[in-house]
Amino acid sequence: MKKNNKINKKKCKSVGASRIMVLGGVEGMAGTLRQCLEERGFSCFYHPGHMTSGCRRLEEAVRRSRCVLCCLRCNSHGACLAAKKFCRKHGVPIRFVPNVSISSIKKILTEVDLC
Repeated sequence: MKKNNKINKKKCKSVGASRIMVLGGVEGMAGTLRQCLEERGFSCFYHPGHMTSGCRRLEEAVRRSRCVLCCLRCNSHGACLAAKKFCRKHGVPIRFVPNVSISSIKKILTEVDLC
């Protein structure tokens, strides 16, 4: 699991170097999560985890992100597996969190070395 916490240094120099993707969680919290991340110097992309439009949009979002935070309680098993697969494919670290809340985001940001 520790290797998931490491950031690819090449990824840190790319356009999405400060972009963190939040996958799932309560959609009404997207603005609050965005504000929390922006206060810490990151941009936030929220993906609700709906897979009706297919995996292409999810893969593109993962590819353009520096780190993915995946909520386990609010996503389907398929969405979690797809996110994990795309993160491995593109060298993007993924953290699975029980639920996406401000406190869990703050804790993860202090635990993970984001360059």
